[in-house]
Amino acid sequence: SIFLTKFASAIIIINHQGQAKTSSPTMASTVPTSCIQVESTVLPAPIAAVWKVFRPFKLEDLAPEQVTSTVATTGEAGQVASNILISYANGGVWEIRITEISDRNYTLAYEVIGSEPAMTCTSVEGELAFIKVSDSDETFLKWTTIFSNDADAQVVEDQKYKKLDFFKEFKKTVPAWAQM
Repeated sequence: SIFLTKFASAIIIINHQGQAKTSSPTMASTVPTSCIQVESTVLPAPIAAVWKVFRPFKLEDLAPEQVTSTVATTGEAGQVASNILISYANGGVWEIRITEISDRNYTLAYEVIGSEPAMTCTSVEGELAFIKVSDSDETFLKWTTIFSNDADAQVVEDQKYKKLDFFKEFKKTVPAWAQM
């Protein structure tokens, strides 16, 4: 027996042996994947200092090897509904909209509204959440990215390694910025 199902605009055929085959040559991958990617780290600075540095979302100050500039195209840095153009060191550009800033909960959320080169999925939303580490003067950072269901496993996995690169830089730059 053959089982047919429609998934992300492609027909997936599953034969009696459980083998799947897609009928769409344009589908990048048939590997099922979670649409949520989460990474975390501990930053060596108190939460108030970390929040003061991250809130304006000036990533070129926090990760200069990854980001060359962040420019508010509408609104202002550190303001909900602002659009921020992020230029990456690899030549890529993202335009994001700040969707949430919570001084009470120490969270900052965004959605990607444009990119060059174009993204291979329909939408990307992210959140940075900062939590005070109880037994030290450090800050726990959880960075969550939610992709639309057309995101390929490679896109989701790539996000993991980019976040880890950012974390390495954050750990170098945040203590210095926190002292200012």
